[in-house]
Amino acid sequence: MSQLSSWNGISDPNKIYIGQVLSVYTSGYSGGGSKSYTIQSGDTLSNIATKYGVTVNQLSSWNNISDPNKIYAGQIITV
Repeated sequence: MSQLSSWNGISDPNKIYIGQVLSVYTSGYSGGGSKSYTIQSGDTLSNIATKYGVTVNQLSSWNNISDPNKIYAGQIITV
């Protein structure tokens, strides 16, 4: 719990809210952890994948995206 609080800048772990996005780090990711990214207008999975050094297939898989052409501004994905 203390690591989650630290990673996400949460001062009181008893005060989180529905819809809050938290970062969770795992040893399975090549960078040692995962990161959230909020899709901006004009983004594509291809340009996000390039920016983070991953593939479109990886982004689609990690985020349960069945159609990589259907993403929207404000959508939060794991990169």
